Amino acid sequence: MKRGQAFETMMLVISVIVAIAILGVLLNILGGISFGVGDPKAVMTDGLKSIQAKGFGVTQPKKSNFEVNAYVMRGEVIGDLPVLEDELEFACASSSGICDNDKLVVTKKSVDAKTNIEVYITVCGDSTKTRNPKYCVGIGRQGAESRDECLKACQINK
Repeated sequence: MKRGQAFETMMLVISVIVAIAILGVLLNILGGISFGVGDPKAVMTDGLKSIQAKGFGVTQPKKSNFEVNAYVMRGEVIGDLPVLEDELEFACASSSGICDNDKLVVTKKSVDAKTNIEVYITVCGDSTKTRNPKYCVGIGRQGAESRDECLKACQINK
């Protein structure tokens, strides 16, 4: 029995569908891989989730790029976590030279990027503290600066 042209066309269509499905799976896998520099809001949120789940601790400093006019508020970082806005503060290492009105304006409540800038972000906290802030986000030019600023802002001893 000979197979006709319709059979070959249908096999081609099925092959294309399978190829698209495989490509979709591969893109999802690659999308979850970090290639060194992360979105600041995502780095802060992931760090806060990690620390809040454990109850205390300090994340590894992560490199991140703020784009010009990027603006991050506490509520965006907290998302749906059971953390009050007053329990989270941002802090920037003044010695780093990046925390000024020309580069990065950091207050306890927000971060406002005036230029494209690469920074390190560390999240730390202790949910057993009786006063705020319980969680902090430290920002610095180097990883150690961001970690030290985070610990200082949350008054957590090394």
